[in-house]
Amino acid sequence: MVAPDVFVVIGAERADRSIYRLWEEPKGPDFVLEITTRSTRREDQVSKRELYRSLGVREYWQFDPTNDYLDPPLQGLELIDGEYRPLAAWCTLRPRRGTGSAGTDSRRRYGGRCREVENW
Repeated sequence: MVAPDVFVVIGAERADRSIYRLWEEPKGPDFVLEITTRSTRREDQVSKRELYRSLGVREYWQFDPTNDYLDPPLQGLELIDGEYRPLAAWCTLRPRRGTGSAGTDSRRRYGGRCREVENW
């Protein structure tokens, strides 16, 4: 059994349910986010990625809140023609030196390269 950390099902009927059972619902998730840690990294990057691909999950994201296991710490994949392709993600979520926790880099990753992003 797999239970994503966060998932969204677009168009799902609003209902009071304590668990979302794929075999009882008309469709699976459109978006999945896994919080990646040292103990879940391999499973999140290999077996869950393949499972979500086979289920047709359109966007699969991983987030490393400690910025220790993923570079960049937020990584997204989009399902295109049955295969996952990388989505734009923050290059770094680490604070700029001397700015404390409020100052973060305003760079975004595009095609494997970072560029400055204004007005976020």
